[in-house]
Amino acid sequence: YRPWVAYYIQSFSLSLFGQTTFAARLPFALIGVFAVIFLYRFALKFTDQKFVAFLAAFFLASSIPALIYFRTARYVGLPILLSILLLSFYIDIYKNKKWNPFPLTVVSIAFFHTMYVEFAGIIAGVLIHFFIHHKETLPENRQRAAWAAGITAIFCIPWLIFISPIFSKVTQHLASWSTLIDLSWHGYIKRFLGFLFQVNNYIFPFILLPLLFLKQLKPFAKQVNLLLICILTVLLSALPHAMPIQQYISASFPLFFLLLAIFIANIFPKHLLMQSLLAALLITSNLVHICLFFPLKQVVKDHTDWFQRSPY
Repeated sequence: YRPWVAYYIQSFSLSLFGQTTFAARLPFALIGVFAVIFLYRFALKFTDQKFVAFLAAFFLASSIPALIYFRTARYVGLPILLSILLLSFYIDIYKNKKWNPFPLTVVSIAFFHTMYVEFAGIIAGVLIHFFIHHKETLPENRQRAAWAAGITAIFCIPWLIFISPIFSKVTQHLASWSTLIDLSWHGYIKRFLGFLFQVNNYIFPFILLPLLFLKQLKPFAKQVNLLLICILTVLLSALPHAMPIQQYISASFPLFFLLLAIFIANIFPKHLLMQSLLAALLITSNLVHICLFFPLKQVVKDHTDWFQRSPY
């Protein structure tokens, strides 16, 4: 079973512009443009800082993995836009006024029928966050959230039940391709580390994580909390896949870039030159991302007898 939203989007483009590669790729390229625009709008609403919004959008617009996904004639770029929209509509529930659940419901249903695994990751993070902070919302908005969840379930759960028998067969089919696919519980650990390795190398340098404890970031504690929860649930939801392929966690890309923008804009709040240099270094190279591996590389080189080669 393959979710249908991406195919309908593509078929509409093909019907307008003919059976060409351009027509097949055009809607997904436009989705990339919209993702950058809406990430800027979401980040501005989320942090109330234009520089953070600009940096987050610029990181996404210059991300090689994201650009590759947006030029493919497949669904893989759609979760990036949908995760932005879903969180943007979700945070409105914390305003001290009547919340409209319709946009969140529509995006949730479309997200499920685009890539149900990444949707499960994002919505799980939202539900965990809402469970922790639900007392900060109006009682009537909590009731509307329950209705939104119920309607979303009606349009999603039947399809999930229908396709559930194929899950184990897909895993067995992939395992038949290669002996490197580990179906034991160790495989979950390997895949999780594989996703972290890819994220560190191309998206977010984990060497910056200690910055979470800086006092400059305390005003953004709630924002960082939501981003980290959703990032973690997206990574965990991707683990049942037999292979740690980066496209399975693409929904987390804008969250990582927004977190990175918050870091850069606030660790040097009065030093625009330092902010610009660090941002330029992150965009034009991955030296910050891989600097942690330089000492390890030397250790491996000097003590090859300490390590065992693994085809994995």
